[in-house]
Amino acid sequence: MKKIIALFLFTSVLLNTGYCLSDKKGKKAKHQLEMAKLIHNGRFRFIPNSASSSIGNINNIESGYEMVFDSLNFKVNLPYYGRSYASLYQFTGGVKFDYSAKRIDKSWHERKKIYIIRFDVSNNLENYSIDFTAGLNGFGKLKITFSNRELISYYGIIEKISTHQK
Repeated sequence: MKKIIALFLFTSVLLNTGYCLSDKKGKKAKHQLEMAKLIHNGRFRFIPNSASSSIGNINNIESGYEMVFDSLNFKVNLPYYGRSYASLYQFTGGVKFDYSAKRIDKSWHERKKIYIIRFDVSNNLENYSIDFTAGLNGFGKLKITFSNRELISYYGIIEKISTHQK
């Protein structure tokens, strides 16, 4: 009788564990599919958690900073930690622009399972070369190269653009 009860308990534990694992796998697959759609459509926002430049790593970037990808339009409000090579940029308060890119290079790296997005934007004073890599897990890395400042990299998460943020 004890063997039957032990077998019953063991079987029920295995069935419950298998169900939980498949449920977790299903949620993960659904999340990855949502991320792939967001990135492929080019409509998402990147929220940085940390940054890295030649002055070192900056952890815990405060809230309120983001980069919004909306097709060919890019709205950026990010902090800047690094050196400037022109006095004009000394007191700008970070990286802020709202420009459209003429061309975007978007590719999928099969081995690493990441999207790679590259584009250039500019105004009369500054040229920005931007490389963005995003994984299907919802994390991304944004690297901005400037014409008159040191490059900086941001690490953060990818989110859906809510309707009231447009």
